[in-house]
Amino acid sequence: MHIPNPSDILRKMIYSPKVNGLVICSEINWNVTNAAFYIDGIDTNRHCNLGILQKLWVEENRKNNIDRCIGIKIPVLMQKLGLSNVRIRINYCVQFVNPQVNATEHEKHLTSFLTGGGDNETG
Repeated sequence: MHIPNPSDILRKMIYSPKVNGLVICSEINWNVTNAAFYIDGIDTNRHCNLGILQKLWVEENRKNNIDRCIGIKIPVLMQKLGLSNVRIRINYCVQFVNPQVNATEHEKHLTSFLTGGGDNETG
């Protein structure tokens, strides 16, 4: 849903399932994901300044109508669009940047994590 006008996509999703079918949405909320993380030997507070990140996300939302914190808002949008029996489950995401792998792999995973490169598969 990190796209402009997520309600438009949800509206399309509502008409996709069979009668009494389910609309399932899995979405991240960057404030929650970045609120706390730990990297052994690194001052993570210096790298995870939500104030700066939030400013970036607010500006991105203002410019591109993309909401990096849409995850927690999805259930409300679903209800506003007429869905009933809406439920939410907050999952957690754990990315393990393993300091025990060789230095090259560790640096690759650390850089990927700090730049938002997504999941790493080596653990």
